Amino acid sequence: MSDFEHQLFLFVPLGLGLIGIGLTWILLSRKSRTARIMISGAVLATAMLCPWLISDNTDWLAAAIGSLSLSALILLIPQRFSSRSIFSVLRPMTLGLVISTLGASLVIGSVLYYEIAFSNQVEREQRDMELLGYLPKREVNLSSMGVTDRGRTLTLYRPVEAKPFPVVQEMEQRCLKLLNVPPAYEHVQGADENTNCHGWVFTGGKAILSEVEVQMVLDDNGYQIVDAPQPGDVVIYRNFGKITHTAVVHSANAGQPIEVISKWSWMSVYRHAVDGSIYGKDFQYYRSPRADHRVGIANTSAVIYGGAE
Repeated sequence: MSDFEHQLFLFVPLGLGLIGIGLTWILLSRKSRTARIMISGAVLATAMLCPWLISDNTDWLAAAIGSLSLSALILLIPQRFSSRSIFSVLRPMTLGLVISTLGASLVIGSVLYYEIAFSNQVEREQRDMELLGYLPKREVNLSSMGVTDRGRTLTLYRPVEAKPFPVVQEMEQRCLKLLNVPPAYEHVQGADENTNCHGWVFTGGKAILSEVEVQMVLDDNGYQIVDAPQPGDVVIYRNFGKITHTAVVHSANAGQPIEVISKWSWMSVYRHAVDGSIYGKDFQYYRSPRADHRVGIANTSAVIYGGAE
């Protein structure tokens, strides 16, 4: 139960109890004051106890104690200070109207507060879900293409409109908080929507690369799976067989956790334990005889005039 739901569960019964007390003093205005006070205490206790007794919330005992305390105050205060009590100053019907109005205001105010708080919570959760699933809108980069060692072309992507760094940085902090990522990582480079984890490794951060292109690079550029990683090896993460993340081994010292460096999607570049990221623990190490991991990038923006002489 959220805080505002807890408040609703407390104040609405209290408001209803006050309405009941007010009606008691109006309808039983000709009865003795002691009778009205005792019935008022019973009405308030019933209003406070019933919702908690029929719920699964373990705080009902606290509500019961609170309601009984309020009932005791209603019963004892007028008797102790009868000459100065509001019970003796105002007429029963007038007092009942005041108490009923107070109770109705409490109920209406509590319900309105709940509606506003609940609506804000729903909107906040929707924004959080959108952020967790956020990926920059991308388009094919028509001015360049990647090329594997076997000559196959790779489609390179770029963001349709990259957000300013402060905006992306704020989004990243919110996203990491929602993911509940433990602080066991070191920030290496700032967030950048112009590339992703695959592009950061295989294009030097110049483009966005999809998992399809990553598999082509692994197949064409001499990568082989290895069991004993070395600094510079590539780490490929998968989820149900689908490539989800690419990293580079930073350190692999005997007796020490293997550390890698990787860019987390559109977010920053981090150094972290190989099994200490948001991408899980299903990964393999790959090694290639190449000097680095960057694929060839060909410029396709040149236009050849094909008109008449």
